[in-house]
Amino acid sequence: MLQPSPSQTVNVPPSPIIINHTEIKTVEKFCYLGSTVTNSGSLDTGDAKASADFGRLSELLWQDHGRRLSTKIAVYRVVVLSALLYRSETWTMYLWHIQQLEQFHQRCLRKICNINLQVL
Repeated sequence: MLQPSPSQTVNVPPSPIIINHTEIKTVEKFCYLGSTVTNSGSLDTGDAKASADFGRLSELLWQDHGRRLSTKIAVYRVVVLSALLYRSETWTMYLWHIQQLEQFHQRCLRKICNINLQVL
């Protein structure tokens, strides 16, 4: 993948790149560590995937009143949080990424603890 500086446009080289007699193909995007990286610099942050991971456990675990809170938190950390943080390894971390991660984390914890923040 060719990734120019922000002020430049993507230009495919006129001749192919060859290493050890193998032509390297150029692509516009690829999946790395669970995130989609594009040559324009945009990045799928993986929030939707983490949300889906969390949602799949909703009926099975989060809404089960017979499970201890410590068990729910341990499963959340292992399944959801570790997958999200693994995906975040590809990000260039900006303040808004950190804020998004924190908001997602707090939403999940409130749901696990069955805390509703509706304003009356």
